[in-house]
Amino acid sequence: MAIRAWLSTLRSTLIGAGIVTLLLCQPFCGFMLFLVLLFLLPWLVASLWIGFRHPEQRARRASQAAIWLCCVSLIVGVHVYRATSTRHHAQLLVEKVIAYRQSHGRYPATAQALGYSDKQLRELFVMGGYFLTDGKPYLFYASTYMPFESESYDFALRQWQHQGR
Repeated sequence: MAIRAWLSTLRSTLIGAGIVTLLLCQPFCGFMLFLVLLFLLPWLVASLWIGFRHPEQRARRASQAAIWLCCVSLIVGVHVYRATSTRHHAQLLVEKVIAYRQSHGRYPATAQALGYSDKQLRELFVMGGYFLTDGKPYLFYASTYMPFESESYDFALRQWQHQGR
């Protein structure tokens, strides 16, 4: 019975943290974590102060803080994983483009020449791809945590560049 009473005191925190986690773990929504932190950080400081001043509320406040910190950690983890995984696959594509140029003396006209289908590129990059325009290759993918921003590879400089609005 004690567990049921404990969970009922944390119900609103669990529901709120669950909804925030579900929404902010979506692709291109990681930037909204800053809005959540705008409200969450002052609340955490206030909860620390209240827990210090009122020992009877300490356990509940600590549990709520732990739930929100797990929520934030999960959101950050999902977006870090998504960003590193996408960059890894994009870097593999860059290496294939460079290897193709070294063996054929020119850049591939499409990603299909490297063994990628349009469906595979959509699965890997959601929004992005490889193009050859006037003999210059262009490889980009949408930023995984920000809308309207992308990462592109500069083949002349041999480095990734962030394209923001």
